[in-house]
Amino acid sequence: MIEDLPADVVGVLEAVLDPADPVHAALRAQAGRMRVGRRCGCGCGTADLEAVEGVAPAEPVPGETGLRIAVQALLYDGDGGCPGEVLVFVRDGRLAWVEVAWWSDATVTLAEAARMLRARGGK
Repeated sequence: MIEDLPADVVGVLEAVLDPADPVHAALRAQAGRMRVGRRCGCGCGTADLEAVEGVAPAEPVPGETGLRIAVQALLYDGDGGCPGEVLVFVRDGRLAWVEVAWWSDATVTLAEAARMLRARGGK
């Protein structure tokens, strides 16, 4: 699905974007034409996404304007605690960034978030 994105970003997107949902399917198609522009400096792995140079961008999701959260997924650890959430942002119908927010003392990385999401969803 996604060749130019790092494994942690791919893991989260594959876990939260349901291919059976038309909007999510369109966002998955966009991801295959994107790369990470920059990362958050705190260590969480939050990633800004941008189009790969020289590759035609995927079509935006029809009817989507402005900035919004396309997906919000709570994270659950093995003990049933909820240390944070993953958010996928869309700007004008295109993937904008993938963010991990945590509510515990320890930083939750995108890689850890992907593992938690797969454990919960069986993916």
